[in-house]
Amino acid sequence: MIYLIEPNKSKDGHFHNWLNTLLKADNTVSLECEYVFKRFKSFSPIRTVFDFYKAISRLLNAVPKGNIAHILYADMYYKIPFVNNKLLSRNKLIVTMHSCPNGYIKHLLLKNFCKRVNVVIVNSDYIRNKYLSLGIKNVVTISHPSFQDYSDILPKGELKKKYGIPDD
Repeated sequence: MIYLIEPNKSKDGHFHNWLNTLLKADNTVSLECEYVFKRFKSFSPIRTVFDFYKAISRLLNAVPKGNIAHILYADMYYKIPFVNNKLLSRNKLIVTMHSCPNGYIKHLLLKNFCKRVNVVIVNSDYIRNKYLSLGIKNVVTISHPSFQDYSDILPKGELKKKYGIPDD
């Protein structure tokens, strides 16, 4: 079973469509966890890192052993310097990262995090190449699909004609 972890519980945005579409695949379930991610507004960077660690610990420990956990938005968790192997290796772990940070310290933290997960998914070859240049080898590209229904939208030529837009 693959447990999909989406820390943002809002019903707005593309991640909601993405999660609902992924849930249509066989052997996938959404992790129902009491812990809901929120933006931590601590003035202490140490407290913020500790809160992120608590969040990822609760989420990953909620996945029953022997399953796969897939964090659909893991960009905030790489910043935890003391995330341990025991937590990240409890189950097979897939993470989706949406960007590559800049800066030496962030690169060290990213490499430390990514070497402890099984697969890192990114949504473009550009980001994948940045990860590869940092020495992160367990990265794959899955182009970010659109799950919107565009069947009601007229073809480009008809839209131009309808709105009086020249063909050139």
